[in-house]
Amino acid sequence: MLWLANRPHIDGAALEATITNGFGIDKTGEDRFDAVVGLLGMIGVVERRCTEGAPDDDDVATWEGWILGQLP
Repeated sequence: MLWLANRPHIDGAALEATITNGFGIDKTGEDRFDAVVGLLGMIGVVERRCTEGAPDDDDVATWEGWILGQLP
């Protein structure tokens, strides 16, 4: 997968297998999918490949920005 190939610092073997099999057929597959999509988005923000998309709001910066180590 190109996304993983462009990030050699991430061991993507298990992730690629999970993506390939569609996150499983059990009832928690959707939760795994949501978690992976969220994680990939956070990695993109940390790598500065994309913006976090948060509104320009002091409360958001103060209360949510800490998740990625961002300062208000």
